[in-house]
Parts: sequence; structure tokens; C-alpha cells
Amino acid sequence: PAASFPDQVSEEEKHRRSAILIEEKNRIRDEILDAMVREGAPLSVVVETVKDGIASAHAENFAELRFPADGVTHGEVTEVFPVSHKDGIIFGKIKK
Repeated sequence: PAASFPDQVSEEEKHRRSAILIEEKNRIRDEILDAMVREGAPLSVVVETVKDGIASAHAENFAELRFPADGVTHGEVTEVFPVSHKDGIIFGKIKK
């Protein structure tokens, strides 16, 4: 295994590299979510949870969504318009 190879990378360097990769991943994620919100096309989702009037779901592209439940229930398939996003979660409204 790689752990037995000589010239191991220091823990400090591992953390530095990890931080760079996480930052880049978040930048790319935000670009993708920005485009989804800008496009505004409805996303087909299966409602996973409903709590305190807020539904949560994942779209076919694995994007995580939150939106006002407006009467939807667990397991229901609905379409959601993306309105905004924050911290990797799209906030939307149900297509009516």
C-alpha cells in the first residue's frame, strides 16, 4: 500500500492540498448551481422528507433541494423551480 512507500507527504501538506481541493470543488459546485438557477428549468424530484412545512429532495442529477411543502408528502414526485442556492443546497418553489 501507498502508506508504506518512502518520502511520505507531511500531515500539514495533506491538509493544505485537501483545502485546495475542497475550495475548487465548492467553486465548481457553485458554478453548476448558478447555471441551474439562472436557467430556471423545473427539476423532477421525489420528496424525501417534510418537516415544519419544508420539503427536502434530490433531483435526478443528485442536486439537493429544499422548498415549501405546499401539501406535498413523502414519496411524492413533483417538479421544483430552482430559485437560489446556498452551501450546496438549491432552494426552490413547486411548479404549479
